[in-house]
Amino acid sequence: MKKNPPYDPEKSFAPVSLLATSVLSLLTPSSLPAKTFPEFVALAKQQPGKMNYASSGIGSPQFVTMELLKLEAKMNLVHVPYKDAPSMFAGC
Repeated sequence: MKKNPPYDPEKSFAPVSLLATSVLSLLTPSSLPAKTFPEFVALAKQQPGKMNYASSGIGSPQFVTMELLKLEAKMNLVHVPYKDAPSMFAGC
């Protein structure tokens, strides 16, 4: 989460054991023109800063995954944090 940590994140740590696995899904409204993941990325790049994504808070798995996706795909999405995962879906 830091731009210049005082260690090398790729060389300073060694894996010990797999602790857990989880599944994360990217959900979009059916009205969104993008129907595939590549179409979603292309649409987000065409509309920088106009698309939002929800997470259950800063540092959550959803947040970290989407921030990594934003960096890798060079997209500008707006983070909308919620207090917990169920709150993200209230009113859907």
